[in-house]
Amino acid sequence: HRVVVTDGGGAAPVTITDLDAPVSVALGADGRIHVADRGTCTVAVYAADGAPLARLGGYGRADGQLVAPRCVRLDGDGNVHVADLAAACVHVFDARHRFVARHQPTLADGRPAVALWLSDHPDGTVVPTLAARPG
Repeated sequence: HRVVVTDGGGAAPVTITDLDAPVSVALGADGRIHVADRGTCTVAVYAADGAPLARLGGYGRADGQLVAPRCVRLDGDGNVHVADLAAACVHVFDARHRFVARHQPTLADGRPAVALWLSDHPDGTVVPTLAARPG
């Protein structure tokens, strides 16, 4: 599996091939490439040229660990938000890749929810798309 980052003209200047099951990509303002990799239960971080920089997460249910990362997005401060479908939470890492928070989303009526996807809002926030958690 791989991720190909193209420029505006369609050329493929960066190809990342050390991934198991990439499911989501987010590009930082600094050019860094963040890839949610379901196969390794991590978010892989690369420099703009494709050089590996870090891996966030790893399998587990503790704070900062991931079970099934589904979507990765960056907020206006460079924080990394990761929707973990199986753990029914959103993990947040700061711009230096340190774990800072774990959010358990709820619906407006208070029922437990799962974040299906994350969207980066123009105001710099990250907004989850929620669904009721089964069970």
